[in-house]
Amino acid sequence: MKTVMSRVLLMCVLAVFLSAGACAMETAATEFSDVSIDQDADVTLRLQKADKEEVEELDSRYFEAERGTLTYTNASEGQRLTLFITDEEITDDDQLFTATILDFREQTAQGDTVEINFYPAKLSHDTVYYIYLSASAVEGKEAFRSLVATMRYKDYYLGDLNGNREIDSEDSLFVLEMSAASTLEDYEDWQVKAADVDRSGEIDPQDALYIMEKAADPDMSFPSAA
Repeated sequence: MKTVMSRVLLMCVLAVFLSAGACAMETAATEFSDVSIDQDADVTLRLQKADKEEVEELDSRYFEAERGTLTYTNASEGQRLTLFITDEEITDDDQLFTATILDFREQTAQGDTVEINFYPAKLSHDTVYYIYLSASAVEGKEAFRSLVATMRYKDYYLGDLNGNREIDSEDSLFVLEMSAASTLEDYEDWQVKAADVDRSGEIDPQDALYIMEKAADPDMSFPSAA
């Protein structure tokens, strides 16, 4: 039944394919993937979207920033910890003067566990970022700088399945194909999330219809964003 509905809707979509335009994008959703943490670095990493009120307390360049919390569990009281994020791996000290630093945080340990919040600004789609942690020398411990984690950042827009930053008939056709597929394993996670425009938990012909309506009427909001 699902396949029959998809084919019927596909015929309707093809009938208006040439007449439907593209529309501007709404606010992007985001996700981090391929997160890799050094198991010997005594750290854990939690990544999430910073809420609006929290971001407004920071300067304007962090608007719509991502938020991360790094927890280090092998600190000593009084130890100075520095966290910074770059878009390239640092292999020598000279790179520190030329690398793009997306965020830089310092904190003094009050005990053996330290939480450092960071807000990397202006992340780029499908880019790998490197998180470094350095610590000052204290009694019984040497200073160090270590790559503690890497992560790939991806942004996506509801209804934009091909990543061209527009919602058009091609996206609707893409979702129809997904709705008829026996498995979604061949699609990327961000595409699965972008396809479910009504946030029903399923990808079905109704999602494709909403996308087609959005392509024809840029002022329309998806049900999940109404």
